Amino acid sequence: MWRSLPVLLLALPWTAHAQVFTDDFEAYGFGADCGPAWEPNGISFEAREGAYWAEAGESVWRAVPWASGVTFVCDVTPVEDTGRPADWRIAGIGIGDGFANCWALQLIAAPEAQGNRHYLELHESVHGVWLAESQAGRNLISTGRQGDEFDWKWGTTYRFELALGGDQVSGRILSGGEVVGRFGFRLDGGVECVRSGRPFVRAANTRVWFDNARAEVVQVAEDPGERGERSAAPPWQSRPGEPLAPGTGFFRTHEQDGRWWLLDPEGKPFFAVGTDHCRYTGHGCEALGYAPYGRNMEAKYPNEADWAAAATDRLKAWGFNVLGAGHSGSTRHRGLAHVEFAAVGQRFAQIDWIAEPIHWTGFPDVFSEKWPRHCRLVARQVADTTRGDPWLLGTFLDNELEWYGKTGHLVDDVFILGPGDAAKRALLRWLKERYGDWDGVNRALGTAYADEEAFLRSTELPEPSAELDAVRAEFLRVIAEAYFGEACRALREADPDHMVIGCRFAGRTPPEVLEAAGRHNDIFTLNSYPYVDMDRGQVLDVPQQLCDYFDHAGKPMIITEWSFPALDSGLPCTA
Repeated sequence: MWRSLPVLLLALPWTAHAQVFTDDFEAYGFGADCGPAWEPNGISFEAREGAYWAEAGESVWRAVPWASGVTFVCDVTPVEDTGRPADWRIAGIGIGDGFANCWALQLIAAPEAQGNRHYLELHESVHGVWLAESQAGRNLISTGRQGDEFDWKWGTTYRFELALGGDQVSGRILSGGEVVGRFGFRLDGGVECVRSGRPFVRAANTRVWFDNARAEVVQVAEDPGERGERSAAPPWQSRPGEPLAPGTGFFRTHEQDGRWWLLDPEGKPFFAVGTDHCRYTGHGCEALGYAPYGRNMEAKYPNEADWAAAATDRLKAWGFNVLGAGHSGSTRHRGLAHVEFAAVGQRFAQIDWIAEPIHWTGFPDVFSEKWPRHCRLVARQVADTTRGDPWLLGTFLDNELEWYGKTGHLVDDVFILGPGDAAKRALLRWLKERYGDWDGVNRALGTAYADEEAFLRSTELPEPSAELDAVRAEFLRVIAEAYFGEACRALREADPDHMVIGCRFAGRTPPEVLEAAGRHNDIFTLNSYPYVDMDRGQVLDVPQQLCDYFDHAGKPMIITEWSFPALDSGLPCTA
């Protein structure tokens, strides 16, 4: 149980008194997320056996005040590698906001392509840019670096110590009382860097437990992102025109005389014209190893704020009125509406999936008992950013989930799951309800499963048949309802003022999915890269496709991503 105790720390120059917080994780029930003392950003965090277990994400120690002078100590045990060959595996602690702005002291296991090398590190993230301490214009001076090539071992407990305060940050990692890693940086006065924060723990593709957490706070600071204290969004700027319906203060859809309208916060018609990726850092080029646009912008503008002002002014002059996916936060509230991402399914697919996110987004196991809790947790996080903002057009649930799975049909991916997967057991229950008993299942599908356990253990598909096609279609409806129903309900409960604007479908979408999307979303969204007949100036098949989508979804649509490659650009962008 966490608690605060005043102690005397004579060695620290900026104050003589400290608050001490400790947590041995003994007071929480099995499976608890340890809130409100801790605030995880994912559902893999839970109390077990007197420790705090995690596999992915960060959990901020909210019981500790935001501080500019703080030391955080914690035992960290990397228990098991849960990643794939291409993944980085991480276990460690940090001080900051949990991700975008922080210092992190970590155990690292490199991907297979880099030899699965184990090492230690202390690095900084500023505005989401990792290794910020070594970026051009910052280049913080190291005050010590020892043991960064240490070959740490699975199943071994390491003592982590991270201190931030005054003009420096330092970290140590100990094994059996012996220092195996030591790092530090001097925080130069004129350089933008992380100088305050809260303690947090983190894991990625690693099952890890944290224990015996201790934080000593010697200098409390103002939390720039405290809940309920974030800067209020500026009021909506009135536009010319007459309202079509009473304004609500937020964007919404409105159907009148059989036609759908998008209305602005004043109730005036709003035709959304946006561009994706208005982003200061640009997109990285794999061949170059960096983002040319980002480097050019750093050279052209003295800071990101000046770039954001110029970029948004340019977009408005060109007739754009929305910041689409992938924009920098610095571009918001400069006269353009914007969108938000929840990534609710993509994030859960990293933990539990129907389609594994190997080379793309994957698809979450929406039958997991953890799915509803995950949706509520993500919705609360999103609402902390979106609540009360009149400039928010709406929130995307996800981006391009693998609705066709890895096999061409998502339900086929369920058939080949193992007996411990929730989706496989959900399919079993549904088949029994549909056909009455297990004999009925075998008769209908032409299968010969000896019993239910044999079905669960099987990773083979039934032989193709009209009945299998019917099972695929109908159980896909069940999947879609479980996905949209839970995710949309959670977002609306957390922030009822803003629209849920779909999951940015990619490619053709099955009608069974379209119907569920129409029931639960305010707007149907899709990403489209159609073929074009250059001779006749026609976009092939798209008009009919959009009409088919509307017939099934019955909701207004926005194409949220599209482009035509420029064949004469001289660049390799012809496909």
